[in-house]
Amino acid sequence: MRNSKSYKLVSKALISTMLASVVAAPFASLSLAETAISYKDLEGSYAQKEIVALTGAGILSGDGSGLFNPNEQMTRAQLAKVLVKAMNLPEESAPATFKDVPKDSWYNPYVGALVKKGITQGTSLETFSPDGQVSREQMAVFFIRALGIQDNAKKLAASPLPFTDAASISSWAKGEVALAFNIGLISGVQNSDNTISFSPSKPAERQALAKLTYQFVQNKADLVSKAEQVAPKEDKKDLTKPEPGKPVGETTTPSTPSTPSNSDPSSENNSASLTFSGNFSDRIPTRLVNTLNRTQEDFNGSLSEVSPAVDPILVALNNPGLYKLAAQSDSPDNLQLWAQDNTGNWFDINHLSTSMSSVTHSVYNNVYAVTDKPGTYNVTFKAYNLGGQLSKTESRALSFRSPKDPVKVKLLSFNDLHGQIDQSFSFKTVDVNGDGRYILNGVYGEMDYMAAYMKKRAAANPNTLLVHAGDAVGGSPLVSSMNKEEPTVMLMNSMGFDVGTVGNHEFDKGTTEMLRLINGGDASSKAIPDYMGMGFPLIAANVVDKTTGNPILPPYAIKSVGGVKIGFIGVVIQSAAGMILPSGIESIRFTDEAAAINKYVAELKKQGIRSIVVLAHMDATQDASGAVTGPAADLANKVDPEVDVILAGHNHKIVNGTVNGKLIFQGYEYGKAIGDIDLVIDPVTGDVIEKSAEVVLVDQAKIDPDPRIKAQLNRFNDTVVGLKTAKVGVAGIDMVGGYTVTSDNALGNLIADSMRVSMSTDFALMNGGGIRQNLSAGDITMGQLFTILPFNNFVVKLDITGEDLVAIINGQLSPNYAADFSISGFKYTWDVGSQSVTRITLPDGKPIDPKENYTIAVNNFMASSTGKSYLEIGKRGKNPFVGPVDSTALIDYVKSFNNEPISYVSEGRVTTTTSNMTPTVGSNVYVNSLPKDYVVRLYNNISDTKSNASATVPVSQFVTLPLDSAVTGPIAITVSTGATATEGYKYTVSLDTYQLNPNNVTFVSPTSAANFTVNGVQPGQVVRVYASPFDLAPISTLTVAGGQNSVSFTNLPVTGSTVYITLATHASSAEGQRTPAGYAASIQLNKYSNTLTAGGATFQLSVTGTIPANPINKTVTWESNNPAVATVDSSGVVTPISKGTAIIFVYVNGRFNYCTITVN
Repeated sequence: MRNSKSYKLVSKALISTMLASVVAAPFASLSLAETAISYKDLEGSYAQKEIVALTGAGILSGDGSGLFNPNEQMTRAQLAKVLVKAMNLPEESAPATFKDVPKDSWYNPYVGALVKKGITQGTSLETFSPDGQVSREQMAVFFIRALGIQDNAKKLAASPLPFTDAASISSWAKGEVALAFNIGLISGVQNSDNTISFSPSKPAERQALAKLTYQFVQNKADLVSKAEQVAPKEDKKDLTKPEPGKPVGETTTPSTPSTPSNSDPSSENNSASLTFSGNFSDRIPTRLVNTLNRTQEDFNGSLSEVSPAVDPILVALNNPGLYKLAAQSDSPDNLQLWAQDNTGNWFDINHLSTSMSSVTHSVYNNVYAVTDKPGTYNVTFKAYNLGGQLSKTESRALSFRSPKDPVKVKLLSFNDLHGQIDQSFSFKTVDVNGDGRYILNGVYGEMDYMAAYMKKRAAANPNTLLVHAGDAVGGSPLVSSMNKEEPTVMLMNSMGFDVGTVGNHEFDKGTTEMLRLINGGDASSKAIPDYMGMGFPLIAANVVDKTTGNPILPPYAIKSVGGVKIGFIGVVIQSAAGMILPSGIESIRFTDEAAAINKYVAELKKQGIRSIVVLAHMDATQDASGAVTGPAADLANKVDPEVDVILAGHNHKIVNGTVNGKLIFQGYEYGKAIGDIDLVIDPVTGDVIEKSAEVVLVDQAKIDPDPRIKAQLNRFNDTVVGLKTAKVGVAGIDMVGGYTVTSDNALGNLIADSMRVSMSTDFALMNGGGIRQNLSAGDITMGQLFTILPFNNFVVKLDITGEDLVAIINGQLSPNYAADFSISGFKYTWDVGSQSVTRITLPDGKPIDPKENYTIAVNNFMASSTGKSYLEIGKRGKNPFVGPVDSTALIDYVKSFNNEPISYVSEGRVTTTTSNMTPTVGSNVYVNSLPKDYVVRLYNNISDTKSNASATVPVSQFVTLPLDSAVTGPIAITVSTGATATEGYKYTVSLDTYQLNPNNVTFVSPTSAANFTVNGVQPGQVVRVYASPFDLAPISTLTVAGGQNSVSFTNLPVTGSTVYITLATHASSAEGQRTPAGYAASIQLNKYSNTLTAGGATFQLSVTGTIPANPINKTVTWESNNPAVATVDSSGVVTPISKGTAIIFVYVNGRFNYCTITVN
């Protein structure tokens, strides 16, 4: 007899990316009463009743000709519609990234609804495959997950099934198929010999979907109840899988039922860490070992591949429910050996006795030994399996300490690994911080070498914890990124990491994917088919749910080590929200870091915790004098004094200093270095009484790689070896990428060109932070290009105007970091002082028309980010069209060279001018056009580490800095946003290339540039005049006469209102930047934003000043970009029309500014 069968919505690739639960709310009650609806072809169908009922309910439909076609195969598009109708989901537009789901297709809103619900992410990043078939096992998995009982299914993955073809069921579907059978959702197909089969890969029919959908809607509650009876869900309150928002670790004082309370090692601090030989290398994370068989199968390899010397005693210490432990010793009668189980309770292994004492509970991960007669004693451990058989006997000489001796604890740390588990970095005498303290000369990095250094350091102190400060993953090379970042996590698990925090890059693929990476779940990784998640807590106190305000992760963790407790609190920089795709973090927000830390410090103090370490993914910088600045340093001044250490990250620096009594440490990047932090803790008070840190460079020449980690790394590498080594082109020279800062770079130019070509746009922009590696000369492999662009961002085409382009480029400039974007299709010069574009042209020098329409290519992160550098792109870009993944665009572009050597260089696409800086030897440096309260610092030489003068910008936006008469240059300035803000990029102002101040040019005629005087110059200096910024030869050249401080030009052969002037120290020296004399260098308005009421009062917008104060052409022109919202007349009067936003532009002699008007 044929019965209902099991099916699923998506393909195997899609199953891996589904959410753990796709049904968050009960389905709407649907009326499935049979109706008079009839189809001509239902005779003989086993699902006649269900088809008619579902048609009456509006869930199913025929082909419009009176036929239902029950035996036809179900397509993914048809299934999408049925599911949306059955689940009563609202229709949504499908993502534009699905190239095979047209906007006007009938199935677009159904696909969009499933994506919105989190049920599907497509069969790839760019496809949904609407015409693809759905197999029986796929259907089974989908409906189990739709019922929300996939956790129950996990328990049945190995259970037998009566199907004759059970062996052909895919491994990823076995648990769901088994559960579907056990709860009566499916029953298989009867064969002629009375056996039953399932045909898991056979395409599902439309009538089968009708049968299953009917059960799904009508019997949901009963099916869920049966699932709980057949296979109860795992307890989610295990300490190794903390609930969101709950702290990790012990929160109560341990006690033992069989001993007096004054013997409790936690309350009396009379415990010491047991010094195991090989403690580090043999640590096996609890969550990777549920049974002995699971240990042997881990990583799809043998037990020896996991750990060549697995120690059952250590497994017993790390894995509850696997072993029982017993111990005996030759120590004095007052010896105390304590262990802690997985509930947080302490158990006495051997107390006041030299005889064997079996532990009735399997122990978890801590053993301490103390005595009031410190010394070394022999202790014999015996491990028994759950069957009572003796598995291991071992005697070890252990050191015992007094309960009052200070406890030394070691923290081994990294930050900003970014999945660089297989990457080595070669350096030739590179000074990391520029102060001579950390010189790289050799090969550094790679996870197996990092593990070796950590193992060696851990061997010096059994009280060692492994921690990280965020960005462990994200922006990763091929081996980690192509395997969903799981290899990086698994290697950290194998190394025995204890706690970490999140950085901004943990959110690269969204909150849901981050939680999967933490908690485990199949993502179709080739490297790890049964991924179990992190074996350590990831903590974050300031990442909260927008609705509840509660942390989405545990805010802190408490770790017991050496008989003392340490509290760890995690935070990520609050501005992380602007660095992440908004669509991935819609449900969360980032709160103030200090406030979050202080809240949970108070909680820890209530629990008696006095040793507190903050894992802060926040910038820190240290200068040659040792002073630490940046957000992490600011944090040290804001948080509770009980905080002892701040482990920083985010800006990839080496920092080892103290602020406000708190040790601040950051250990560089990419596994090139680790931190070794030593703490001395008073066991009586619980306070840190000493602290110090050391930067340990991961120099491959000085250590052998850890063989266990190397073996695992090799296995992970094997999954992508074909992709990594495939040759796609040839690099003729080394090409450097990253941020442009003050000039374009070769690799950035190459990438930007590839984006522009892939979308056939006029322009392209690439953010510097998205370029993660440089490109070396030689063969270019696919693996190299994936490593350079690891984020898998899409290239997006946008419509903009020339005016928009200027605003976008200005938006990415900052005093701290200078310019960000690599560019293609145009070039520009920007002014260091005013932080704005002074000249922007096409590559051939022709000006870009502010009113002309253009197209531009960016990546989807840039197009949607709310970060300051990217905000203008999203505000101004129109009509987005999504193209290929950026790495694909780069690969195709490199291939287009047909193996001809590619030799991109810095070619002047981005240049700077210091036209607002006018140095005079023995006198002053003048800087104008800076915002009020910014701070400018002057360095007599760019290599100096201490500034020679500084000034705060007043209302006039003009500062004067005294210049030392003995200076030899090149002098430099930095700009920061305030007196305590991080000092910005150091800009060179060469003594050989002075710049003219436009305010020093006086014109005889207000309408012509033929006659003018240049003031404020020195005898012997040379002034040249050009008719345009592109002319090769000047139209006039004058040398300033002796004893004079000005030079006058008369009757020049020009008819326009502007000329371009350069200044040089003498006739043979280099010219400075061409200064446009006559232009308004900047325009000040009475207001830059205002809110008005539709139909209400008007607003007078006016120009309050220009620099220079007396431009040649004083004509003021006003324009609204949205007259339907607000208009502006020729005198600047703004009239509010209707609700919305309008930008009011003002133009003065070629320059513009604007005011944002919001109409309510």
